[in-house]
Amino acid sequence: TVRAASSAADERPAADDTPAWLPRVLLMMFALFCSTNFTFIKVLEEQHSEASVQAVRFCAALLPFLPVVHKHSSKQSIVSGVEIGLWCTLGGKMKRTLKR
Repeated sequence: TVRAASSAADERPAADDTPAWLPRVLLMMFALFCSTNFTFIKVLEEQHSEASVQAVRFCAALLPFLPVVHKHSSKQSIVSGVEIGLWCTLGGKMKRTLKR
């Protein structure tokens, strides 16, 4: 009976039905994007303003999270996100100020 129960569990589909190859492909894409990030940014900043390049990077980073935004949207998460954004902005401005 133990064998029958384990074989039934093996045949049961996963809860999310994610193909086995998908995590590996996503990891390879992530590694590719990370390894080419510096080169792409330098090339893009030669032809476009820094603000427009950063806006495109932000939107590209947002895309994978769009399917789960509605599940995790609450007042606390929005306030926390705004706070993190303000701290990051302050840190970036301080870094640029001290570089001069």
